[in-house]
Amino acid sequence: MEKVTTGDILLFGNNTLTGFLLKTFTLSDWSHAGIAVRLKDGKVVKEGGRLGVIEMNSGKRKDMLTGSIKDGFGISEIEFSCSEQDIVAVRKLKSQAVEQDTLINRTTSFLEQAAAVKFPETSLPFVEVWMERRLSDSEQTNEMICSEMMGHYYLHLFMGCDLRDIFGKKAAPVAKLMGPYHFDNRITSDSRYFENEVKTVHLGKMDTSILVQPVILALFLGAIFLTLTRQEDPEQASLK
Repeated sequence: MEKVTTGDILLFGNNTLTGFLLKTFTLSDWSHAGIAVRLKDGKVVKEGGRLGVIEMNSGKRKDMLTGSIKDGFGISEIEFSCSEQDIVAVRKLKSQAVEQDTLINRTTSFLEQAAAVKFPETSLPFVEVWMERRLSDSEQTNEMICSEMMGHYYLHLFMGCDLRDIFGKKAAPVAKLMGPYHFDNRITSDSRYFENEVKTVHLGKMDTSILVQPVILALFLGAIFLTLTRQEDPEQASLK
């Protein structure tokens, strides 16, 4: 973890019900994502200090910056973020991607701007990420999932760029459709600003879900197919 610095991408995989379903239906190793941040004396620094995770969380935890207990947007201690994860990996910013002062100032201003953002109360944002399409015209930014928040952070960090300028042609076109898997180098290998490598930095209990994800997906799609094919044609039913 010592080499993880502010602005790096942190990817998390776990087998909670939500995490398992999200990984399964996106055929990904990742169920959650966050942004690494280093804090020293209550201020953002690039290196050194204490490592935290800028993330969206549906449960309450202590915010590293304010000391308050809160849900939604905040900075979690790295130990807290890793405690319920089977695997944690980092994808680093390239060394010359952004000047240090810009990195610190824009990260600090983003923390202020996003402080009141809440975790969504419905599953619609997750369905939109899974389907990779907008299902609502709402442009509200007071509720976000983790990957949407990250999209906004990197748009703020690299002002003047869009997500495909930052992450490459396979990134989602808008932050609302970004999923954790979009931050994986296997999807966005042509990023201008991030290393084309994801390194594991924490392992919890053995995660074997990747072995059964295709099976679960096939069973789910098969059940839908059988349901549709077993529906009687109205004209045939009337002849019985």
